[in-house]
Amino acid sequence: MIGQIYSRTFHPRTKKTSTQKYLELEYQYIEQKNDNEYYIEHFDKMVSKAANNKIMKMTSEKNQVIQRLQEQINQSLSQQS
Repeated sequence: MIGQIYSRTFHPRTKKTSTQKYLELEYQYIEQKNDNEYYIEHFDKMVSKAANNKIMKMTSEKNQVIQRLQEQINQSLSQQS
């Protein structure tokens, strides 16, 4: 709606009234706010994805360490028998 008002109200050759200037600034504000919200959401998704990847990698590494330790324990137990 603001975009429609903006496009009808502002013509490059006409002198802008204070209301027109206000509407133009309000339109720019809304556009910037929407862009900002998009980038914040996109950033949050990227961070979340990176964090999940890091957690998966760490979990995999820990599981490998646990598996090696279990194998060493089993070898020690079998040597004692």
